[in-house]
Amino acid sequence: MAATRAKIMNAFTDELRAIEGISELLESVTVPICVASNSHPDRVRHSLEVTRLLRFFEPHVFSATMVERTKPAPDLFIFAAERLNTAPADCVVIEDSIHGIRAAQAAGMEVIAFCGGSHCPTGHDERLRQAGCKLVFPRMDALGAFLQSTELLR
Repeated sequence: MAATRAKIMNAFTDELRAIEGISELLESVTVPICVASNSHPDRVRHSLEVTRLLRFFEPHVFSATMVERTKPAPDLFIFAAERLNTAPADCVVIEDSIHGIRAAQAAGMEVIAFCGGSHCPTGHDERLRQAGCKLVFPRMDALGAFLQSTELLR
C-alpha cells in the first residue's frame, strides 16, 4: 500500500494541474470554504500543494479519516459544516461524484456538480443528474459565472 501511495503522489507531482479558472474563482470567494474528501489526508494535501490551491482552503481540509462513515454517508459534510460554524442548510457543496452528491443531500446541503475534471469520463454529467443533482457544470468558467450570479460566494 505504501509503494502504491508513493507512486500516486509522484504521478500527482509530475502530472496534476489545477483546473483552468479555479484559482480566479477561489480568489473571489468571501465566505468560508473547505475541502471535504473521501481521499486520504496526505493525498488531499499533496494535491492541493501541487496545484497551488492549498492556500485557499487551509486549515479547512477535511478527510473521511476524520469521521466514522465515508460518503455517501453525510458524516464528513456535517463534520466540515460544524468546523466552519455553519448550519448544513447554509452550505453549498461542489461535487464531482455520485457518492458526494448523495452525502450532501443526506446532510441537507445544496449540491452543485462539476464534471470538468480530467478524471470524469464521458457521460459523467448524466450520471450526476441521475444521482439527483439538478445543476451540473462541465466547465469552471460556467460554474464560476453561476456562483457569482447567485451571490453564493459572498
